[in-house]
Amino acid sequence: MAADDDIRSVRLVSNDALERGDLNTFLASIDGDYVGTAGNGGHIRTRGELRKLMRNVFSAPTRPYFVRATDSVTLAEGGKRAVELGHWTGYERSSESAPRVIDQGHYTAYWKLAGGRWTIHAELFVTLD
Repeated sequence: MAADDDIRSVRLVSNDALERGDLNTFLASIDGDYVGTAGNGGHIRTRGELRKLMRNVFSAPTRPYFVRATDSVTLAEGGKRAVELGHWTGYERSSESAPRVIDQGHYTAYWKLAGGRWTIHAELFVTLD
């Protein structure tokens, strides 16, 4: 299914941008009306809030980043929406050592197709110790 492959591809690009600290490439996967719930239960109410949060994350001394691994993608009838289920791992790194796991859990993402492009409309992350 092409939509499944497209969403998985966007996710991989987003993961790579997170690891590199590339805010603009990361935000290219995010819908203008984005909302989210972080693994700690905090709410992100706008794309602008997400931008500010990620700018702070990217400037942290340990340079944390998150890898989201897609387990499944289900396309809505009509092909304009999809849900992605997966698991995520948070890492931090320092210049002296290899990245270490700091958090992990599961996530759900609500994707929208608009103008021929898939973007993430909403996400829910749950941290599982």
